[in-house]
Amino acid sequence: MAKIKVWDGTHDGRRDLSSVKNPDHRDYLTLVAQIQQMQLAMNTALGNLALIPNVEKLFADIEARVTAFNQTLSSLTTPEDTLVRLQELEKLIAAKDSRVETALLRRDLETLSLDADKSRVQMLELQNAFNNEVVAFQQKVWNNLKAVEKAFKDQLTVIEKKLESVSIQTRIQTLLEELKKI
Repeated sequence: MAKIKVWDGTHDGRRDLSSVKNPDHRDYLTLVAQIQQMQLAMNTALGNLALIPNVEKLFADIEARVTAFNQTLSSLTTPEDTLVRLQELEKLIAAKDSRVETALLRRDLETLSLDADKSRVQMLELQNAFNNEVVAFQQKVWNNLKAVEKAFKDQLTVIEKKLESVSIQTRIQTLLEELKKI
């Protein structure tokens, strides 16, 4: 991030601050321009997520986790041999009506059902883990945005104090000049 140049109070019409001169319209315009520059710099910085420390690393980390999540999901699909076996069982049930074979087929179906339930539980756990990672990432981004906002507010406070000091000094000089006239 480029540093904001701190204005020292001088401009084309006031080359140094040691000369006693009443503020004029150019001084006012210079102050307005300096405040506008400061606001523009702050708005630009607050709106730019690239200023958040480690944002690229956070995105890369999330991308790696999503890739791992997708790989795990693809491995949770029903294996081909299980699908073939299930189709065979369905054909056997339709073709034969014997009680023993039906009981064996039911046992096989229950086993397949348990395997499917385990796969669903694993998928839910992975989805929950992914959601937790997303929430953690959002919290990190939020915290970093708050830190950037606080830094800018602190910087704005310092600048306001400096402007107030310059304003007070200018007012004192004006009052001294008025006292000298009396």
